[in-house]
Amino acid sequence: MVKKMTEGSPVKLILGFFFPLFIGNLFQYLYNMVDSLIVGRYLGKAALAAVGSTGSISFLIIGFMNGMASGFSVLLSRIFGAKDEDRLRRCTFNIIIVSTVITAVVTALSCIFLKPILRLLNTPDDMFQMSYDYLYIILLYMGVTMAYNVLSGMLRAVGDSKHPLIFLIVAALVNVVLDLVFIIVFDLGVAGAAYATMISQFVAALCCFIFIIVKVPEYRIRRSDARINHSDVYGLCGMGIPMALQFSITAIGSIMIQSAMNGIGTDFVAAATASGKVGNLIYMPMESLGITMATYCGQNLGAGKADRIFYGVRMASWMNFIYSVVTGAIMFFFGISLASVFVDSSETAVLEYASDYLKILAYCNPILAYLYIFRNSVQGLGYGAPAMLCGIFELVGRGVIATVFATQVIAIYLSGPIAWLLADIFLFFVYRVVKKRVRILCSSTGNSAAVNV
Repeated sequence: MVKKMTEGSPVKLILGFFFPLFIGNLFQYLYNMVDSLIVGRYLGKAALAAVGSTGSISFLIIGFMNGMASGFSVLLSRIFGAKDEDRLRRCTFNIIIVSTVITAVVTALSCIFLKPILRLLNTPDDMFQMSYDYLYIILLYMGVTMAYNVLSGMLRAVGDSKHPLIFLIVAALVNVVLDLVFIIVFDLGVAGAAYATMISQFVAALCCFIFIIVKVPEYRIRRSDARINHSDVYGLCGMGIPMALQFSITAIGSIMIQSAMNGIGTDFVAAATASGKVGNLIYMPMESLGITMATYCGQNLGAGKADRIFYGVRMASWMNFIYSVVTGAIMFFFGISLASVFVDSSETAVLEYASDYLKILAYCNPILAYLYIFRNSVQGLGYGAPAMLCGIFELVGRGVIATVFATQVIAIYLSGPIAWLLADIFLFFVYRVVKKRVRILCSSTGNSAAVNV
């Protein structure tokens, strides 16, 4: 069930890992897309804007948890690449402990302070209660989301991106059915969409857990492994916390932009929600290839294969660039048609906003393509702090725009691309330094030292 990415054709292995991961992420994205589609069509634009306006807060809090899980996965991939099975099992136990503690604390704090956060964001009165109802449920049960991300990350760390895909397909189908039942039949409103999402994620998490127990002996914890190891906890936090903060720092910038959008009005928020859904769908293959490179780099770093690492990064960069150009053309010429999937054709003002937004994003696809590959590669090579600093550069870009140009629509359109560009400039120099360090490390110290970068 496991797949080593340290032997064989790098391009073939990267693509073999990428496609199931991409399709899996696509189905996971269907959770939110179906929510938005059904909410927008059956509950109206205010409900759509309410669900969409929670995205930045969800990204801040849930993104923090997902970043932790991603960091754990990177460390596990390096340990697996170094063939250290004892440490792999020991880290698995410590991941359970660390994840449980962090999830409990974050859940309590986020639910307590949710209303003040929504007020701080200038959430319009006509969508405040709906935003609160939807996000409260998502945050209250974020342990389910954390469980899925940790468990699927464990599978990806050992090269298995196929089975998380299968489990997500099942969960996505469950989500579609529950959305229709809860919103249309039981008339639960936006809360129904939230319940559908969380139940579906529980199904995916449960499937991952059962599969790991039955089919992945590498993670079967022995009695001697079931103890808190301070070195492993430090290593997990050293990888997880910088990646978690990177997500959250980026999200703070998004929250600042969301606040500015809320000040413009519901039509603009609805348009940003619709175009954001389209953009996220198009960006998903680029993001998935980036995640692939984190695992690829992690396993090969554990094996001490520097040349193989950087050849793979170069090939992945070209793949993402070509894709970004093609999809940019689609966003530019067909943006209004894509946005109309989420918004009724009678909402001309919303569709006009969305079309303009997508045209600007279309030009900037290659900037984001570069960011996904090199940020994830740097993380996979054990340098979580520079990746976190990328988030700071993105925060600065969005923060300046939200503060100085809060009422300028064009500035809000450009806030994302400017943030990506600042992060890319920083990454250009970081990657050059990391590349030299990894070559020296792999040539002079061997596999075991590489794992402990």
